Amino acid sequence: MGSTLKWLVVLFILFLCAFTFFALIGVLVSEEPPLAGGEVEDRGDFIVVYGDAGAYEKYEEMAKLGLFEVVANVSNQMLALPYDVRIELSSCGEVNAFYVPYQKTMLICYELFDSLINTFAQSNDDPRTVARMTVHTMLFITLHEMGHAVIDVYQLPVVGREEDAADQFGAFWLTRIDKELAAEVLLDTAQWFYLESETPDEMVFWDEHSLNAQRFYNIVCWTYGSDPQAFRDLEEILPQERRERCPEEFDTLDRSWRQLLGPALSEWARS
Repeated sequence: MGSTLKWLVVLFILFLCAFTFFALIGVLVSEEPPLAGGEVEDRGDFIVVYGDAGAYEKYEEMAKLGLFEVVANVSNQMLALPYDVRIELSSCGEVNAFYVPYQKTMLICYELFDSLINTFAQSNDDPRTVARMTVHTMLFITLHEMGHAVIDVYQLPVVGREEDAADQFGAFWLTRIDKELAAEVLLDTAQWFYLESETPDEMVFWDEHSLNAQRFYNIVCWTYGSDPQAFRDLEEILPQERRERCPEEFDTLDRSWRQLLGPALSEWARS
């Protein structure tokens, strides 16, 4: 995996540059910190902290290149927070990522880095492809947990599965920044869900998450719906019955999150 880790480092640096650019867009649009129309006091930030890496020091070094700090910075430009929310990277003893409400902490486990690399490596020989897909999927997972965080922080109403709403937040955040980049991240993440759907223990009907195969089709649908002309190739993946509803589905997702976050969402992110 040495070659793959090398490409992960390269890609983290590239993403750091890209997200720094988009973060600057937020600064240029509004000279003041985003107060979301003055309705929510901006007293907090998303803050990245690093816990015990345990046996995963190689992933800690990679994470510290700054991608998570830039994600936090863009999010701080986008949202007015009443208090700090931590994005903590740590060894958890399990492959997972989750939000802890009473600690106001998004916990991203280093074990997840290792699991993603191994999953993608089983179907891809090119370490650059494995690295790209790992970085994209890790980004989406982070945004998914941020979705849980904003639901908790703002006490947002959720009708249906909160896990589905958190996936939708990830898509919303990405498309607010850049639709091309969003498509790349979303489609690589969808591929992860597809690969996970083929595992023997996939059919867990009692779980709070939608089945991985459903999350695959949801993400492909939102990507296609965000710009059907640009992503015409996805028509081959989506059955017509779902495909023809995807533009409306994405518009509903985008409009709903803008309305829900309205009091806390900065002006540039609302446009």
